[in-house]
This record gives sequence, structure tokens and C-alpha cells, in this order.
Amino acid sequence: MKRTSLVFPGLATIALFAVGCAGSDSRPTSDGGSDTPADAARPSMTHVVINFDELTSDTPVTNQYATHALFTTDSVPATADAAVEVGQSEPNFLIAGSAFDTMHPLYVDFTTPVSNLRFNALAIEDTGTIATVRVLSGTNLLGTVDVQGKGTDRTPVPVDVSAYDGVTRIEVVDITDLYGIDYDDFAFDAAQ
Repeated sequence: MKRTSLVFPGLATIALFAVGCAGSDSRPTSDGGSDTPADAARPSMTHVVINFDELTSDTPVTNQYATHALFTTDSVPATADAAVEVGQSEPNFLIAGSAFDTMHPLYVDFTTPVSNLRFNALAIEDTGTIATVRVLSGTNLLGTVDVQGKGTDRTPVPVDVSAYDGVTRIEVVDITDLYGIDYDDFAFDAAQ
């Protein structure tokens, strides 16, 4: 009996301590959530989709999306195009080069760090690894993602970079597909 009474007060003390810790870090709010220091430190996020559809075909993509991202290549302008069906969301997609020269790397610089980044690679003829996406935060390489071809140029290849947070730049490089890569539907969450 004495032993039971010694264990019970110890458990009650632990339970009260745990409740006290939880109560000290958060306060319930009127909407049922909580007001915690971590919530207060997080910036408000907005979901962004860039699909190039509001541009006219053959428009060089320069600063039209500068609010969220800049699209560039190594030596030629990136261009919105609707010349052929390559599995894009209609009507346009992005070419890193010209309709007959899409082997150029694509660089996307984000205005603010982004997360949950995804996009579609289009017009891929080959199978296996046909390009590499370098993922950066500032000058730090966060990692790489291989682009895997499916062997049909009318089937979009989803490229998922969502494993990385705080992305400020991606570089699509080492392109080996026979005719290069086109792009569409860049989707990400950006701080407001």
C-alpha cells in the first residue's frame, strides 16, 4: 500500500509537469488553433503556378514573372511556345532556346525562397536519366534531382523538387535527350 502511494504522486507530478510545459508554449485562439512562437515566426505562404498560358506564342520570357521567378538560359532567351502538342497545359509551354534548339540549360531564380516546388518536363523522347536539376539555396547546393524520360514526347514527366525547402534557384543541366526539354506548370509555395 505504501509503495502504491509513492508511485502515484510521482506520476501525478510528471503529468502536471507535461501539462504545464504544453500550456507555457501555446495559447488557444478563437479559431481553435494555437498561437505558438513557431507559428508567429513562419511567414505567410502563397501557392504560385506559372504556366505561360497568358503569353502569346513566341514571346521571349524575360521579366513577366519577376514577382516570383526569372527564367533564363545560357545564351538564348527562354520563349513561350504553342507550336506543337507536347503534353503541356494548353496553350503554351516554355522552351530554353528555340523550337529547333532546346538543349540549353534552364535557370530559374526565385525572388523569395520557395518550397513544394514541382514542374513538368515535356517533349522527352528518351528513357532513363535525361537531365539533372541542381537545387540551390543561395550558393549552397541542397541536392540534385534526376529527370527520368518515359520515351514518349507527348507525356509530361513530373519533376518533384518538394523535398527541398528554401529553394532560391534551380538549374536544369546535363541534358541528353535527343531533342532537349520543354517545360510547363511550375508550381511552388512562396513567402508573401
